[in-house]
Amino acid sequence: MKINVARSSLLAAIARVRPFVVRKSGVRPVRLVNDNGLVRLETGSIFGNHSADPRWVAYAGVQLVGGGEPWDPVSFDLDALEAAVGLGTDMKVALSHDGTRGEVDGFPVVTCRVAWSIPKQGRTDEKVRVFAQPEELGASLKSVIPFATKEATRYAINGIHVEVGEHGLHVTATDGRRLASTTLDAVVIDGFTGFTLPLGVAKPIASRAVIGLTSQVCLAWNNRTLEGRLGGENAESLWGFAVESNGSPFPDWRSILPKNNGNVAKVSTSELGGAMKGLKPLLPKGKDAFRAVRLAGAYGALSLAVLQGDGSEEHPVPFKVATQAIYGNFDVNVNPDYVADVAKATKGKDLSVSVVDDRTPIVFRPVGDDRFLAVVMPIASA
Repeated sequence: MKINVARSSLLAAIARVRPFVVRKSGVRPVRLVNDNGLVRLETGSIFGNHSADPRWVAYAGVQLVGGGEPWDPVSFDLDALEAAVGLGTDMKVALSHDGTRGEVDGFPVVTCRVAWSIPKQGRTDEKVRVFAQPEELGASLKSVIPFATKEATRYAINGIHVEVGEHGLHVTATDGRRLASTTLDAVVIDGFTGFTLPLGVAKPIASRAVIGLTSQVCLAWNNRTLEGRLGGENAESLWGFAVESNGSPFPDWRSILPKNNGNVAKVSTSELGGAMKGLKPLLPKGKDAFRAVRLAGAYGALSLAVLQGDGSEEHPVPFKVATQAIYGNFDVNVNPDYVADVAKATKGKDLSVSVVDDRTPIVFRPVGDDRFLAVVMPIASA
């Protein structure tokens, strides 16, 4: 294999795929693909150990200069490739590979033997398209990612769910014990049934490293594949990603929301989050430690107490969060880390806390903003 590509184009492609690269065995594998003369630098889900694992690929186009020989995809270590490309000063760079070693302008480059498990990246016959602004999509993904499950085997909820609803594009994540959902404006062409993005795709899109280089996001859905084009509708050859559905439907989370508001307290978001963080030194340590705080609403304030493993109070703590308004009284146990995450994800100055009883999900909403909500399950005493 011998080809010539534009040096600036290859460097730009390296920068665009870097946030998506999954480290494996000490290297950051990428592969160079020639698809009918269209050259791409690709990375993706290189593990694929289970049929339910979503397969995905992130890619960036590379400008071919002066043609070249046809070749099978070649895998490189991203850092070694970038270092070799950066050594030259010419407008173009020559890449070669003889099956055992690679070279860039004569400099040796580490090649990888990786069992790639990524879908073929081809043009989607897009009859369904959704357009969103990258800053808004990135901010929405960033706010819900902490609520996503870390258990890879929970296929139905393993990732960030994106769907079009009545008020825009809904972005949702859950780990089964808590949930966050946010809504952003989008332009929808035809229908869109919803899709779950793997964290390996969602996290880079939420980062400044990606959205800072993107003018628009176009999501195109076709059969089992979601294709994202970063940079606009016609950027399929420049920069984007493709994800194959694992076939597991995301649960209907709206059905778990309480039918009535129950007891409601309105509190300062920063004060509630600060109180939960302030409790950390008082909480039991250890991976399996029982971490719970008694949250009681009465007499115009929320009072807090750290609980022991048997559910009894260890001692009240010097944190009380004054409420702007409180309707009814409640007494419920919560994981303080979960509540702190809610406060961090919420952009609103004030937060509405709705509690029905100690078995019903607690709902958090920014006051005056119906575009975000979070749900935290109360926990029973150990």
